[in-house]
Amino acid sequence: MENSELFLDIWRSLQLVRIPSESETMTEFCARVVYSAFGRLALASLWDSDDERENNENGISVIHFKKRLGKLLKSYLTLFPDIKECLCGTSESQNAAEKDPIPEDWKAEDPFPDEKLDPLMTEIYSIYLKTGYFYHCDYRLVPAVERSESCGELLLVRGGKITRKLGMSGLGTWEELESSESPTKRQENPSKVMAMFQIPKENHAEVFRELEQNANWKEMTLNDQYVEYLNLTPKQYSKYWQPAPVQDGRISLLRTNGNSKKRYWLYRFRDGKRESRELPDWKMEGLEYRRIAAAILNEYGELPPIRYKKEGDLVFVTLNYLLPSAEQNFFKLWSWPQWKKNWEFNRSMSLGIFEIFQQILKSRGYRFEEEK
Repeated sequence: MENSELFLDIWRSLQLVRIPSESETMTEFCARVVYSAFGRLALASLWDSDDERENNENGISVIHFKKRLGKLLKSYLTLFPDIKECLCGTSESQNAAEKDPIPEDWKAEDPFPDEKLDPLMTEIYSIYLKTGYFYHCDYRLVPAVERSESCGELLLVRGGKITRKLGMSGLGTWEELESSESPTKRQENPSKVMAMFQIPKENHAEVFRELEQNANWKEMTLNDQYVEYLNLTPKQYSKYWQPAPVQDGRISLLRTNGNSKKRYWLYRFRDGKRESRELPDWKMEGLEYRRIAAAILNEYGELPPIRYKKEGDLVFVTLNYLLPSAEQNFFKLWSWPQWKKNWEFNRSMSLGIFEIFQQILKSRGYRFEEEK
């Protein structure tokens, strides 16, 4: 590979996992290295001085950040041209599933000259924004205050000095704890990591019980032309909504899908009549319906398992049902896309990070199945 010395320096500095070539081609590995390095430099650019101000006391403008990312990516693609198909190929994830909306000020800026670069830039920007690495303030991006929490042998780090040497899994930054670290710093329970990334404490069973106990059922009439019902027997990539309800008395979810914003109800059938309870908008923001959908599917034994396959210190993960917003953002932050597959469902992560991810999701009620 051309520029091999530079590539090795990047790989080693980010402490990235390498696996045998029969499981991952050199081009795919190089794409993973550049994906992480690009994320690290994107975070470093938050400390730039931009054209509008001589310092970054109040962050940098969105357009400066966007232009900076475009230049960085083009530089990497010039150095490593073989990876362009991996990083800038058309990802199925752009169309395969509902996704949280991108902030308006990002979309309002001029797109990159090369439209093939924009989806990757948008993806990385969105992941960092939604996991708290920076925040918006008056159309500017301000880096987050440093925070770190441990689980097992790893310290997960967000923010802080850009000169700090940190390992990476996907776009996430971590540090290995020394064996001499005090017990108060070394946590086996991931609860503080969950709080750091705003993952709710309630598991599937608790969410369902709360819905069931607080339901104030009323008969309802809706124009079925604009109503969709949760699919209670989902498969990977299948539609999550269907035109027909279940009428066997089970509690499920429906939503209106007219010209206005979507509204969600719990529903059930009693004596052939549909009863419902409308769910508050604040509880269903973004893609939070997935939290309730997963609780319902889990209650009926229909929530598909998460599959994974270990290859040395790298773990390939396949979701069969997309996660609620906070968990999905955590998953995407700490992993690399599987380049030739759907990026929302299929990703890989380092083994140590996967063990934390698995511990968090098992505590929520998700099942994992290992592939051999």
